[in-house]
Amino acid sequence: MKTIICPNYLKNDLINKLLSENNSFYLLNTKIIPFNAYINYSQDIEDELLYLYAYKALNRIKDDLVIYKNMIKYPAFIKEVVDFSKELITYDISIDTLLDDTVQKKELKKIFYELIQLPFNEKYYQTYQVKEDIQDLLIVDYFTNNTYEYNTLKKMLNNGAKLIKLSDIENSSKSVKFALNNREEIESVAQDICIKENALDSIIICSDITNQLPVIKQVFKRYNIPIQNPKHKIKSKVASDFVIIANLAINKDFDSLMEYLSILNMNKSTLKYIENNINSPFDLLTLLNIENEDILIQINDIKYNLNILLQNENYNNILLNTFTILKDMYSSNNQSEINVIKQIRTIIENCYKYIETKEELEHILYFINKIETNIEDTISKGVIITNLQKPVFNKKYSYVVGCSSKVYPGFKGLKGIFDEKYISNTSYPSLNERHHNYYDNLKWIEHSANEVIFSYHISDLSGKNVEGSFELEKYGKASKWNLLAINDLKENKHTIDGNISKQIFFKNSSLYGSVSSFEQFFSCPYKYFINYGLKIKEEIDNEIDAITIGNIIHEVMEILINKYKKEYTEVSDFVIDEILLDLKNELLLKHPKEIVLINQLFRSIKDNLKTNLEFSKEMENDTSFKPEYAEYKFRNFSINNNEVIINGSIDRIDIAYDLLRIIDYKTGSISLRVADIESAQLLQLVTYLIVACTLLNKKPMGAYYYSFKTNTFSVDANYESIDLHENFIKANRLNGIYFNEDTTSLSSSDPKIIYAHKKSSNNGSLSYLDYEILLEGFNKIYKEIYNKLQEGFIDTQPTKDACSYCPYKSICRYKGIEYTPNKIFSFVEGEVNEVE
Repeated sequence: MKTIICPNYLKNDLINKLLSENNSFYLLNTKIIPFNAYINYSQDIEDELLYLYAYKALNRIKDDLVIYKNMIKYPAFIKEVVDFSKELITYDISIDTLLDDTVQKKELKKIFYELIQLPFNEKYYQTYQVKEDIQDLLIVDYFTNNTYEYNTLKKMLNNGAKLIKLSDIENSSKSVKFALNNREEIESVAQDICIKENALDSIIICSDITNQLPVIKQVFKRYNIPIQNPKHKIKSKVASDFVIIANLAINKDFDSLMEYLSILNMNKSTLKYIENNINSPFDLLTLLNIENEDILIQINDIKYNLNILLQNENYNNILLNTFTILKDMYSSNNQSEINVIKQIRTIIENCYKYIETKEELEHILYFINKIETNIEDTISKGVIITNLQKPVFNKKYSYVVGCSSKVYPGFKGLKGIFDEKYISNTSYPSLNERHHNYYDNLKWIEHSANEVIFSYHISDLSGKNVEGSFELEKYGKASKWNLLAINDLKENKHTIDGNISKQIFFKNSSLYGSVSSFEQFFSCPYKYFINYGLKIKEEIDNEIDAITIGNIIHEVMEILINKYKKEYTEVSDFVIDEILLDLKNELLLKHPKEIVLINQLFRSIKDNLKTNLEFSKEMENDTSFKPEYAEYKFRNFSINNNEVIINGSIDRIDIAYDLLRIIDYKTGSISLRVADIESAQLLQLVTYLIVACTLLNKKPMGAYYYSFKTNTFSVDANYESIDLHENFIKANRLNGIYFNEDTTSLSSSDPKIIYAHKKSSNNGSLSYLDYEILLEGFNKIYKEIYNKLQEGFIDTQPTKDACSYCPYKSICRYKGIEYTPNKIFSFVEGEVNEVE
């Protein structure tokens, strides 16, 4: 009897290869098993139960901990320390050799002394001995990142085992290609496959398969290239539904009920009725008099299971009841669903009798929620898609795609709590050894085909530069993919007749619009023409996206400012919860099936608001300005004697005596350069300032961006000596400009604001911008757009980043370089500067 050590994903291909070599339909006297099965390693205790044991053990000693005391409640932390404990056992590392030069590391030692007593399966590795003579063993030349497994396989080969090579190709041709971006790179590969002989005899080796596979599937489908994608995993909906059901039994609250109802595919009218008529899940059990018969039927259908979930107070019985309900929901013959249900049943059987508290149950639910399901393409012939660490049998052509310096060759050292320094004094496999083993495993790529092409792209879709991997230099100079495209079209200068332009854009000789629309004109006139002239609108999916998040934050701030004015930073969590609950319920009515996403979204928004209110409190305490208006709307504001008429809404206006400042909220990263104001690239901020000053008859103090994206900052390892609060405030400052030299004492002090100004060389104080010059420039900017549209100027002149997310690229097909906008006006020379 021959035994072959082979990973499961290669088993079918290996069997086909052996049958073909033996010219037979049967494979006799041969056993094909993975490494752990061969060495008789058995999973005596499942990971989920081990994690539960670990939680219980660390909970017993948490009062002896200071730094990690509160970390024990997080399942992710439990998993991290347990997984590292497995490595300590696998490599027979004494805990005494771990570093203990800080309080943190001393506590980690204490944690490991407690965990090491648990029944780890890995303790078996310390007892296993490789046989001296193993002539009847064959080993497939597969990739393993596990140093113990790698070294054991090498010992087996030295003791007589034979190697089954995935490739018999010794000298393959190798070359390097590059493309502009990820999509063009994949499309170039697709075209190359199409024009070669034996097109399907190819392998695509992905350096970053998570991001590349969706693009490959889209592009290859368009070229009608069939693909084989070895078994891959996605998050299991079955497991997610199990957790939702269990959470209702645990929390017994309205939010958990709505989550539960969302997975039952109830119709919108029923969900809306429940939303408006009950306050608690228990109310649903007593609802009787419902006029709508369809709603009554749906509610009655769920009462039995609902009663079981709500009446149960025993935490381990919650698992059993939840499983019974889940099994009834998924009674189909879908094998992947059946497999996940079996996994959940195994976890319950193992952990059921050990669960005593709510926290322990929530730990088990965390790991159930991590269950993934296997997806296996049924196509048996086609281009093989794999990744760097999943070798396959050789083909005629190999394309190694996405070889940027970030992901190729993909070796990663230890980071986080247990980094290279932490294991430096132990017998843990050294960085050099792991590096050597990784590259030895990676050699399969060079022999994976007769022709191997390494490929990368030089920019991402936002235009940011991407560097090719240094490792590619040994294969020669890179050449650009010869992508076949319709790129010989002459760039036409777009224009329309002035009379037609007046009919499209003007009303009674006036140009109407919002400030953002005119800002779009200066980023690309042709985009403005398609959007606001032809009124061709992008198809907007009714989904929850970044715009939704921005709107929610704007609404919250509007409510807080209008009701509490300057004291909005002092409101309690209860007030914020009430505001968010109303907004969440509105969103749930629009997206009843997205309750899980919406709940997570609002938890994140609440955390974000609390963090930003910490900065806002510092800012408000440091200024005489008081917020007076939120979402201040204006209509028909005239510019240049009614040549241009604008509408808009200003996020926030603050008043101090006869002075005014405006604040514009942003949810993403922000940057402010005076040059962008002068070239009309940042038109909205200064327009709103001028509108506010004019309508409210106030003098300008300044205009600022307020980003709700919390910025992080770096600290030294010895962070005890650093004022974290001060660093946080500095990292999350406003970004703005100001105009009044004599009243800077009324504005927030320098640490709270980043200015687009340089300091005076005389006394180091902040210079200011001239408001009169801004007013003059403001009129010039709107005169410019007025005159150009009067003439019918709509040419393609995209400025930086204008094309990145433009929905009209398929219409204009612009292939030229980005346009550098000219300054329309200029502030006094020497008193402006750029801010990074």
